[in-house]
Amino acid sequence: MSLVERYGRWAVIAGASVGLGRAISEAAAGHGFDLVMLARRGEILTQAAREITDRHGVEVRTVAADLTSPDITGLVGSAIAGLDVGVFVYNAAAEPVGSFLRTPVRKQIAAITVNCVTPTLLVHQIGAQMAERGRGSIALVTTIGAFFGSKLVGSYAATKAYELNLAEGLWDEWSELGLDVLAYVVGSTATPNYFSVPEEVSPVGVGAVEVDDPLETLLNRGRNPMLPADVASRLFELLDRGPTQFASPIDERLVQRFGRLERADAIRMQGQLISDMLALQGPRH
Repeated sequence: MSLVERYGRWAVIAGASVGLGRAISEAAAGHGFDLVMLARRGEILTQAAREITDRHGVEVRTVAADLTSPDITGLVGSAIAGLDVGVFVYNAAAEPVGSFLRTPVRKQIAAITVNCVTPTLLVHQIGAQMAERGRGSIALVTTIGAFFGSKLVGSYAATKAYELNLAEGLWDEWSELGLDVLAYVVGSTATPNYFSVPEEVSPVGVGAVEVDDPLETLLNRGRNPMLPADVASRLFELLDRGPTQFASPIDERLVQRFGRLERADAIRMQGQLISDMLALQGPRH
């Protein structure tokens, strides 16, 4: 049975126009899903939708909207009215980076809205429709930073922890309704929103990245980000494998290793990673 047959014809992707969200949209279309693509920048979104339609022959609808909009459920509701939505992936994220006190509080509140409030609203809205049909899959894309607090990205890490816990709780609660829910943990990925990365990114062997020192392994992962297409492809292999799955087995083992450390040591290592990545790879775009 195909994923479309199992879950439903339409996939809704939030944060869909570039980077990982674009790759997830491509992967969904490759599985035969028609798409509702949601993102802020309308021109880029329209171009991405056109290219996906041309490449895969699927129907694509777009919703150009700011995810902090108070009317986000109305906009999405109009786009999905009458559709058999089988998959919903919330990939969007706002990522304030820098000293907590020097980062404008409005940016941090916006991140809380994009990373916590809006996914809650949309999961509630779309999940209710799925529950009526007794089928569907929801994936909330989070990060390895969700497992530990970290300096310089404190509010971002906190919001991604919210998504992680929301997905895990709903995985248990909604299994009785016939729905699959997944927290999809993504580590370093070569997207436009990532720290500056080398112009040419090529896969490396596990042995070149994973070493005895967990901090060095973290740094190695940062220097060797995964390709968005690989992260997206793996997601569709894991839609029914909740509560939590990782895009990279290396990242999963890292989280397990960090979990065996003293909490303070793990937090300091996470902070050291962020500091080193900022120093080595430059500011975020």
